[in-house]
Amino acid sequence: MARLPDTTGMKRNILIQTGHRYHYERAPTIVGGSLVQVGDANGTTAEQLATAMNDETAVVLVPAHLDDHGGALPLTEVITIAHEHQVPVLVDAASQIYPVERLRSWTAMGADLVGFGAKYFGGGNSAGVLCGRKELVASAAMQGFIGFEMGEGRGRVFGRPLKLDRQEIMATVVAVREWVTMDHEVRIQQVQRRVDALVSSLGNVSAAKTSVRIGERFGAPALSIRIDPASGHTGESLRTALRAGNPSIVVAGDGDELDLNLSTVADGDEEVIAARLRELLATQP
Repeated sequence: MARLPDTTGMKRNILIQTGHRYHYERAPTIVGGSLVQVGDANGTTAEQLATAMNDETAVVLVPAHLDDHGGALPLTEVITIAHEHQVPVLVDAASQIYPVERLRSWTAMGADLVGFGAKYFGGGNSAGVLCGRKELVASAAMQGFIGFEMGEGRGRVFGRPLKLDRQEIMATVVAVREWVTMDHEVRIQQVQRRVDALVSSLGNVSAAKTSVRIGERFGAPALSIRIDPASGHTGESLRTALRAGNPSIVVAGDGDELDLNLSTVADGDEEVIAARLRELLATQP
């Protein structure tokens, strides 16, 4: 353990299917792992996955949002093949938190480790929840800041810079409890009211065409606003202006489309956003 991230002579290969290559795949390599792609542009077969497993295979990584995507084998089949070779399966289920039954679904399938991002259910952006086999979760916990300061990992593990404040830990516990016990229909209706209010407020602004995406944000709607280039404004110029204003409003999106997640704002904020958009679109660029 004290050698990490030097994994010479250890099981270090992290298998990932071609159809599962994604933005966050580098994260598990910082501890000394090496990504090994399995499959090709046509997908991955069971034979290819089984053949890729050897004495250097540490784990199979599966991003839950890409399960059965791009010709990739479904998670259930991956788990069966991996376990036949005594290889654990790690599921990155970061945002897969709704319906709440999904929180237990991957371990119920047999996944060995499942990770969730705390920010998605109202916890801190730097925290998360790791579930699964007790001995594997305990091993991961030992690599954290607390593991560095006490116990058998004292001064030996690499987790010293991976601090979580006690406030972040408690906030995550509280957020999980709130998420699994809240009335989600009420939550969804609350977001719907914000979306409806913003759409109504922009109804007479010809340069902004709104589009509601039902159920996209954990069952709640999201809102897209397409900016008419004929207005002289662009999506990029508006995103920059919104961010620079007071209050600063950070909006996602590509090209001339603004992507608003109204699950992350408080009631009444939609009026502030609408007023600022109307103000910007009423001016000549």
